[in-house]
Amino acid sequence: MFCTTCHSVSVTRGGQTQLIGGNIGPELSKVASKVNPDWLVNWLRDPRSYLAHTSMSRYGWSDQDLYLVSHYLTSTLTDSDLLSNVPKLGEPKPEEVQRGRQLFTDKGCAGCHLIQGISPAKDFGPDLAALGSKNVSQLEFGASNVPRNLISYIRAKVSDPLSVNKAARMPQYSLAPQDLVAVTTALLSMKGTPSSPAMEKLIVPAARPEFRPAGEFGELFERFQCAQCHRFNGYGGTLAPDLSFEGSRAQRAWLVQFLKNPNTLRPTLTFRMPQFNITDKEANVLADYISMVLQSPSVKLRNNEEEHFTPAQAAMGKELYEVKYQCQNCHTIGSSGGYVGPSMNKMGNWMNAAWLEQWLRDPQSLLPGAVEPKRSFTEEEVKALTAYLVTFRQAPGKTQPVGGGGK
Repeated sequence: MFCTTCHSVSVTRGGQTQLIGGNIGPELSKVASKVNPDWLVNWLRDPRSYLAHTSMSRYGWSDQDLYLVSHYLTSTLTDSDLLSNVPKLGEPKPEEVQRGRQLFTDKGCAGCHLIQGISPAKDFGPDLAALGSKNVSQLEFGASNVPRNLISYIRAKVSDPLSVNKAARMPQYSLAPQDLVAVTTALLSMKGTPSSPAMEKLIVPAARPEFRPAGEFGELFERFQCAQCHRFNGYGGTLAPDLSFEGSRAQRAWLVQFLKNPNTLRPTLTFRMPQFNITDKEANVLADYISMVLQSPSVKLRNNEEEHFTPAQAAMGKELYEVKYQCQNCHTIGSSGGYVGPSMNKMGNWMNAAWLEQWLRDPQSLLPGAVEPKRSFTEEEVKALTAYLVTFRQAPGKTQPVGGGGK
């Protein structure tokens, strides 16, 4: 399921321990020492039934999947010494529960965490928007020996809140020296609102892109949390490809198959799209929306695109690919070539020819910042290279691409 695309686990190799995986979700190295098995199964079955705003996708787990995954997590990702020094506690007394509840509120835990029956704390901490412009007389040093200046105050407040205020409810963090410098610098930069209305005109608010599709696609978009990894018209994550123009790039039939069984287009990548166990109906809903809505105005799709090319054009494209431009330095065909760009093995199944043509003319017009160089191809070369690339198709039941020069 490629859970490591979002979650990291601790791995020891050759005496060295390191984290492997992503950081979208929490680290799972010792998750079995934290969670209860019944809760874990329920969480995996439907995360949003427990936490409505979670970023975790809801997979179509079978009962067998749930058993295998939860058994792996609870039996393997554990630390027998983690709780060894924790004293054995008896049944809590009512007054102890009440005292704990009061401490949860008094210490500001409700500012970040939710517990049933306790309202979330709002505006719990002071406004820091103008902290960098405060003078010493506005700061509370208490009886501390901290030097009376703003930089020293911020450093003390962040690294040891009780040193300047014995009643502080701010947690004490164990920041590395460089992190303390970074936080202090950021707080010093907070100068508050402009001093005059004229200055406000110099502030340009950052755009806040939104992508909230409706209908069946919108429901699946939220269920699978697509925007955690993919970007849509400026909204979403950057871990996976930008899908803003995917309807112009990918063939609909390929989209359906890929969604049902994601396979890597770049074999060297550690992060892969998870297997969501998408049904035929769900794959078709997603593919229909992507094909019809997520299109680029620069790409003019045609019907039966492969019919626009001849064997002679494909043969010319093969020569251009292998000799003149040596595209194999970055792309693979079969098992040979480079891994900088995606494999060409299934290009004829995957990409629309009109997209390939526009990509060859100007990659950055479709994907700003693309590492593909913009070459001065002639229109004849663009057509020839496209004709060659669309000959590479994966035939059903085959493991090698079909194509390589003619039709």
